[in-house]
Amino acid sequence: MTGGIPIGISRTFFEPDEVNRRKDEVCQQSVAVGYLSETPGGTIIEIWAKPRSSKTKIAGLHGNSLSVAISAPPVEGEANKELTGFFAKLLGVPKTSVELASGSTGRNKRLLVRNLSPSEIAKIIDSLV
Repeated sequence: MTGGIPIGISRTFFEPDEVNRRKDEVCQQSVAVGYLSETPGGTIIEIWAKPRSSKTKIAGLHGNSLSVAISAPPVEGEANKELTGFFAKLLGVPKTSVELASGSTGRNKRLLVRNLSPSEIAKIIDSLV
């Protein structure tokens, strides 16, 4: 061993801009992986819902979920209906292609989106976050 590096192993050095670009790529990939998953039936989006907000919008990230502000109150499924309609319009798919897979009574929700891959959904959502 010479200078702390075992013989036969080389180090790769990156310019600062290259390091920042690689960090950005890794961060973007990990964000997409965090709230999206692919299933045989379509793509699952993990949602953290915030009902009774002033406006329905994507509010950022909450752990491994996408935080979504919903203007409707959480009464008799109104917020869930607004959430599925919002994502159908946002993703440009029919309302029948977006359904609530789980979480009808809680803040943690899972939306099932048919006919779009996780990468297509991530591209649309990442442009807004």
